[in-house]
Amino acid sequence: MVSIPKQLELLGGVPVTMGLPDVYLSLQTVHGCRYLGPSGLLSFKLQEVTKHELKLNLGHTLQILTMNNDTWNKLPKDLSRS
Repeated sequence: MVSIPKQLELLGGVPVTMGLPDVYLSLQTVHGCRYLGPSGLLSFKLQEVTKHELKLNLGHTLQILTMNNDTWNKLPKDLSRS
């Protein structure tokens, strides 16, 4: 089994590890996306700083990748269909 960070690298991402309290500000100012389960999205109010999500099957539990508008707009059209 390939680790989640390695899977994200294979998808063209650059994994960055940080504490959950830092994710909100990071999404708002620096990083384009984050990888976290749906409970973290609501618990840390990340829906306030993200407008799009991709549901990825990268493991045994549901995880959602959300991103800010700038990152969403950089995706190829075949991946950013609404």
